[in-house]
Amino acid sequence: MPGNSWQRTLAGALLGVCLLALQPLAHAAGRLPPGVGLRDGLPPRIGPAIAVIADVPGNEAQARVLLRTLDDIGHDSDLLIHLGNLKGENERCDDAVYLRRRELLESSVVPLVLLPGDNDWADCALQVGGNYAPFERLTRMRELFFERPDSLGATRIALSRQSETSRFRGYPENARWSADGLMFVAVNVPGGQNNFQRGAGRNGELEERALANNAWLRQAFAVATREEARAVIVAFHADPDFSRQDINDRSDAYAGFKQQLIQLAGHFKGQVLLLHGSEKPLQDQMLTVGGKRLPNVMRVGVHNSQPGESWLHIEYQAGRNPGFVVHTRSARPAS
Repeated sequence: MPGNSWQRTLAGALLGVCLLALQPLAHAAGRLPPGVGLRDGLPPRIGPAIAVIADVPGNEAQARVLLRTLDDIGHDSDLLIHLGNLKGENERCDDAVYLRRRELLESSVVPLVLLPGDNDWADCALQVGGNYAPFERLTRMRELFFERPDSLGATRIALSRQSETSRFRGYPENARWSADGLMFVAVNVPGGQNNFQRGAGRNGELEERALANNAWLRQAFAVATREEARAVIVAFHADPDFSRQDINDRSDAYAGFKQQLIQLAGHFKGQVLLLHGSEKPLQDQMLTVGGKRLPNVMRVGVHNSQPGESWLHIEYQAGRNPGFVVHTRSARPAS
């Protein structure tokens, strides 16, 4: 792809395949190399080719499959987003499991941005998870996966993390980066009812994290507006059930999050893509939330139909509405 500035010097180093050269120290924090142009008669693509996975691996067998798949993703995409649940619901939340999965994700050829899922921390109090305190496990995940200022992967990109601000120093998993007019923002919104506790008392962890998430989203959309971004891609783990019409329902652990998405997307002039995990494949070209139609919002629910063997491939193409083109890709059979 001559003239494509995303595909540069890694051709010789990475199995002769033309991949993008992302050097984390060579660029401003949260910003990837400039533009992608026309591609030999294909529709014009703006920004990176994005691979998205979720809820994988659920066990060690799936981890071995995903290890092979990561190589195929490296041939197919410029960037990989893991929406959360890097361990199964029946696996213990031990440090040993975290460390094995970190080693696995670090083998990604392309930069990998991870989000926490409920299996990773919020459900760790269950006996099968090891009877851990969820907040302690989230703290440990932050130490192991989110403390450094860049992504995971053999090739990395610099990220802006919310922990860079003193008020929200405890939220390094909330990240932001941009590429060619696309703003990416990751927020910690896990499945399993968002760590909502139904017992007496306040939901301190959830309430404080919601404040951090709200501030991070507002800042991301403000930056995207100021920079006249073409689109904002918001990534999180939970399926917040957009079919629930009452966004003020206090029994809905995701009501405030959905309400804020409506407000921010409604004032944004560009397109918005929502990426989240899902129990079934979902794709809404024009999302409706709380009875309000959002013509500029597309959402994609990432379903783990072939654990470790498939991923979603997403591109942003100029002149389309919606501008995001989504395909399912599968790994090559094991030799």
